[in-house]
Amino acid sequence: MGAVKIVAFFKRRIGMTRQEFIDYYETVHCKLAEKYLDRSGIVRYMRRYLNPIPDWLTDRTSDSGFDVVMELWFEDKASFDAAFGGTPDPVVAAVFREDEERIFDRSCVSYNMVEEYDTEYFRAL
Repeated sequence: MGAVKIVAFFKRRIGMTRQEFIDYYETVHCKLAEKYLDRSGIVRYMRRYLNPIPDWLTDRTSDSGFDVVMELWFEDKASFDAAFGGTPDPVVAAVFREDEERIFDRSCVSYNMVEEYDTEYFRAL
């Protein structure tokens, strides 16, 4: 197994506007990751903010229920295990837990390890 990618889906806390959510995530929450996560095996950290659009076949717009997709790439499984495989440091866990309660609806968080398949045809465009 080569690189490992984690994808998480987050919903913003009730009462927070979309722009407040993005601003807080980018200026506060991301800085916690920079400060506390061991970057030695982390290759990339990306946030993709969702903005629902109409389905091109039905013209209906449906909301996924999430506001952001977070992607975190690791060099390999050993790097992922080093970052998230053990019991978290209680001080670091408390910092993240407290901050996540300010920004996320924690009842809707979903973490996933993904397998990616690419279509060569579309990479050439």
